[in-house]
Amino acid sequence: MNYNPEALEYLNKGIDLLKENKDDEAEQAFIKAMELDDKLAPAYNNYGIVKILKGFLDGALDAFKKATERDPRLFSAYSNAASIHQSRGENDKAEDLYKRSLQVNPNNVDSYYNLGVLYLDQNKFEDARKVLEKACQLDPNHTQSFFLLSSVYFKLEDFYASIANLQHVISKNADDTKARYALAEIYRR
Repeated sequence: MNYNPEALEYLNKGIDLLKENKDDEAEQAFIKAMELDDKLAPAYNNYGIVKILKGFLDGALDAFKKATERDPRLFSAYSNAASIHQSRGENDKAEDLYKRSLQVNPNNVDSYYNLGVLYLDQNKFEDARKVLEKACQLDPNHTQSFFLLSSVYFKLEDFYASIANLQHVISKNADDTKARYALAEIYRR
């Protein structure tokens, strides 16, 4: 898709400003990008991120919806909207959006991880196990997934698998005190 070059400049400027924690200036850059090119989905997505940072969650959801209407392949907009619904306890909406994100990008480790968190919070341990195993398979360095998967295995009373996942976390980061503590707790039982 061809975008207005000036709109792209504003988008990139907004992203840089966002990285510098200049939310107000970034917001204005994203607004300008959207004004110059109404089809520029990443501008809507980043505008939604600014709205989250400012605490305007409904405005963020609106921006993410506009982003996916303009580009249904923009998986991060689905994930961003899902995280808002998850924080509000709207689990069905969150699950649907994480799954949409994964349909668009089946290699999105963060969506698998966040879906695992959602399932774990709902005590859906088998579902959590499946998506977290996928996250671990996709990225052996994503220690958060391995740590959470260890918790799931613990809940499923598969202590050997729980230990193995914690050992993996420690092998990647020997200073991970959280993983060391969890491992010690399992051995203590």
